[in-house]
Amino acid sequence: IVDAALLLGNAPEAERAAQWMLDLRDRDARSLTRAAAVREHLKDLSGARDLLMAAYQTTSTSDTHPRAAILTSAARLAWK
Repeated sequence: IVDAALLLGNAPEAERAAQWMLDLRDRDARSLTRAAAVREHLKDLSGARDLLMAAYQTTSTSDTHPRAAILTSAARLAWK
C-alpha cells in the first residue's frame, strides 16, 4: 500500500499505511524501510536515513541480501 500510494503521489495515504505497519511491527525491517521511503518522498532525508539504520540494526547478520539492500538505499540517500 505504501509503494502504491507513493507511486500515485498520495503522500498522506502512504504515511498512514507506513504508520499502520509500524504500529503492527515497529522493529520490523520491512516496516522501517517502507517508512523510510515515505520520509525520503517527503524530502526528510535525515529521517529516512535514521529509519534505514534502524532497519539495518534489526536485520540479522545472516540475512545478507536484505542488509545489502538497506545499505544500498542508505548510500543512495547519502548522494542526495
